Amino acid sequence: MAAALGIGMIGPALSGQLPKGSVAKIVRPDLLVEKIEFTTSPGPNKTTNVLITYTMANDSTVASRTSPTAAGKQMWKTNPVTSCMFEVLMEKRSYPNGLFHYVGAIQLELGPNGRQTGTFSDSVPARTSREYRVRIDSQNWIAEKDETNNERTAIWPVGT
Repeated sequence: MAAALGIGMIGPALSGQLPKGSVAKIVRPDLLVEKIEFTTSPGPNKTTNVLITYTMANDSTVASRTSPTAAGKQMWKTNPVTSCMFEVLMEKRSYPNGLFHYVGAIQLELGPNGRQTGTFSDSVPARTSREYRVRIDSQNWIAEKDETNNERTAIWPVGT
């Protein structure tokens, strides 16, 4: 029998208060970018206004704040405004050969099984394709169950 524990439950595990024969299993958050979607409208001078909507999730029964890395603990200590948060980074590039460039970043936290949607926008010149990237926990402030699902890219126009 495995007992799943968030950080707040470690005390009983260390003091031997778990049921006999059970094994303490630490549950970590799992932050991921679920999807990126586009909404477009005509812009000035033959450009297209692209609204990029992304959905982030914590696919875990524990909040993101329960599992900071050493870097996360240090950031939360030295910069209290970011306490218990992680960074989400938005980037874009000309597709297929451009380099990614910073668009913006936000800090937030997600509760157990939490989801949140964010947006950013771009004005794209005619006959141009873009690739957009969203990276959740981009500074690695949260120790997660799966560190391989923290980013997603999408190409506009779709089908390019």
